[in-house]
Amino acid sequence: MRYKALLTKALAIAVLLLAVASGVHAAELPAQLSQPPEKLADASLRDVAAHVALSPKEKGAMRPILIEQTKKRQDIARARLATNPGMAGMLALRKDLRALADETDAKLAAVLPPEKMTQVRAYREERLKAARARVQVARRGGQGETF
Repeated sequence: MRYKALLTKALAIAVLLLAVASGVHAAELPAQLSQPPEKLADASLRDVAAHVALSPKEKGAMRPILIEQTKKRQDIARARLATNPGMAGMLALRKDLRALADETDAKLAAVLPPEKMTQVRAYREERLKAARARVQVARRGGQGETF
């Protein structure tokens, strides 16, 4: 299954979607929207590099791509949350973020060898699944499944 979001941002998206669904006001936006893009991108790069052997040159090439992607992601989220609250806004946000993720993947694929890009995608898919599982647990009120 093909992933559609950067792994470290998947949780941020879930938080944003939950914030919109619960009626959070603009003054109460998640911290990811107020953090400097460089800080978030560096954290994302460190996380990926801990699981995929990246050369210093590859890290250097990835960093500006991730910074640009993070800034765009923040701008899109702020705009969507401000103008389109509710389900319609969430769906529009999801569509916009998917398009941005595809754009980012194309840029990363241009600077990483195919085998490393495959490893990055696999790791991000793992993180996305873990984030989705955490959201499901939160929706159930922290209770595990009952059989």
